[in-house]
Amino acid sequence: MSFTSAVKKASMLILALLSVYQVNASTLEEDSLRQELFKNRLSIHTNTLDWLFVIPNIGLEFDFANSEENYRSILIQGRYNWNTNHLFKPRNVFDVAGVSVEYRKYWRTGSTLAQNFPKYKERDTTISRVRWFFKKMRRNVWSGRTVTHPRIRRAYYIGLYAGYDQYSLAIKGKGIEGKSVDIGVSGGWSIPLILFAKGQSLDLDLGLTVGAQFTKWDRYRYLPEENRYENYEHKGMHVTPFPMIHQVRVGLAYRFRSISRKVHGGDKRYQQRDQIQDEKRALRIKEQDSLYYARQTMKLAEKQAEESEKLAKKQAKEARKAEKQMAKKSGKQAKVKTDTTEKKPGKRKLGRNHSKGKNDKND
Repeated sequence: MSFTSAVKKASMLILALLSVYQVNASTLEEDSLRQELFKNRLSIHTNTLDWLFVIPNIGLEFDFANSEENYRSILIQGRYNWNTNHLFKPRNVFDVAGVSVEYRKYWRTGSTLAQNFPKYKERDTTISRVRWFFKKMRRNVWSGRTVTHPRIRRAYYIGLYAGYDQYSLAIKGKGIEGKSVDIGVSGGWSIPLILFAKGQSLDLDLGLTVGAQFTKWDRYRYLPEENRYENYEHKGMHVTPFPMIHQVRVGLAYRFRSISRKVHGGDKRYQQRDQIQDEKRALRIKEQDSLYYARQTMKLAEKQAEESEKLAKKQAKEARKAEKQMAKKSGKQAKVKTDTTEKKPGKRKLGRNHSKGKNDKND
């Protein structure tokens, strides 16, 4: 499939999606309201850096939901500067063509330092230090709520990016030509430049896209004698071993409704999020307290069991010692009794003999 046919099919798909949306939106009572809502969700983008390198480009952004607190969109972009006609093959080549799809989520900064920062002075001990660091960064730096003057006109965004590119780059007769599939993340912000009377605006769109690249390429060189290029090295599909910058965006966006009016409710949204986080933290503290109480109860029960076991062993030891002493005492008493019983009959016998002797003499 050639790049031109792929672009045509993508354009037909976009038109089909828009026509489906129009059919679904036809259930609205007033056509003017329907057109107004549909138009307010559209934005037309172009990247001035590509124009600087003589690469025509255009993009179309469509909002998923017309909500100030949950603002997401999809941006489809295309650029084309490929195989321009030359009488003689140029020694320097800069041909680029590509199409990309980007999913974005917008948000706006909240309130000021004095209102919000003091509650985050002390570390939340219910979570790890690493998690606490990122929560603090998200709240105080990325959301911009610790600045003295909140940036209420600036809308930040992060997103997911996927694209397909063809490229041919050559300097002084040596170049590289290939195709690539890009996947990555994007981030940036949008600032109103010119506000028109009916609500439209021309916004400055600054951003960067970084990620992985799957590519295959051929190296070629220019043969001036034959006025043609010659391929001398080929490499099949592979992953670039380092992150690639897919796009540096210094663009302009024409919106039928300004970005400063689309994304609002920063303070309200962050207060709701803080309330949810406080409730979760209170629940974690309660769970930790209950677990702590359970652990303390178990430790106390184990300690009491150990003490009762030690007491039982001590009592058993003392009982065995008392039995030994009683046995020893009873043994001594029995020995004394036997000794006394053996001596008394002898004395009586001697006495009788002695008395008998005396009697015999008398006789």
